[in-house]
Amino acid sequence: MLRRLLRHLLIALLCGFAVFLILIVAAWYNLRGEWNMCRNQDQTRLYGLRSLRTQIVDYHEAHGVLPADLAEIPGAKAMLQQPGEPLLDSWGNPFQYRRQGETFELFSYGRDGQLGGIGLNADLYHDQRNRKLARPTFQQFFLTNDESEVARNSFLSAGLMAGCLVVFFTLLSLRDTSKAGDKMTAGRYIWFALVVIVISSVVGVFLLPVHIPNGH
Repeated sequence: MLRRLLRHLLIALLCGFAVFLILIVAAWYNLRGEWNMCRNQDQTRLYGLRSLRTQIVDYHEAHGVLPADLAEIPGAKAMLQQPGEPLLDSWGNPFQYRRQGETFELFSYGRDGQLGGIGLNADLYHDQRNRKLARPTFQQFFLTNDESEVARNSFLSAGLMAGCLVVFFTLLSLRDTSKAGDKMTAGRYIWFALVVIVISSVVGVFLLPVHIPNGH
């Protein structure tokens, strides 16, 4: 009796964990390009790079040349917390501006403050040339416990809740099967677990797009 209960508990836990993991992977895959999911990145793009790019273009149209540095832009002075300090991105690192004849490069080094990187550490450019590269990796999505970097806590909670429900109903189903006198072989246990995982995951993934726009 005890061995059967432990076996049922192990199967239920495996099913619940599998569903949790599948839903988290699905959430990560669908959330990577969504607005306001990586808030520091989005704020740097919208309120930093895009705003500065517009001001640089306006300066060029007004003066016929590109500014030598960001300090020459009149509108940029209003963005400074302290006069004389460099303009900072969402992570407190200076924006990078390079004038190259009649063209320019404007970018942020990203979260790590260093050139290069992927995901949250990728450089962010005003022309969004590497926007796909800047999408968070699964490791960053799962392990970054900072809502300003990745707003994913509500999805982890939902995935955990779904996993717990799967564990609960799997245990109930196995108990009813035992009461009915059905003999469960290893093969039947495997098929049972696969059916539970597939059905639960399909339902969860189907409901995922409903939650993504609101971030919950």
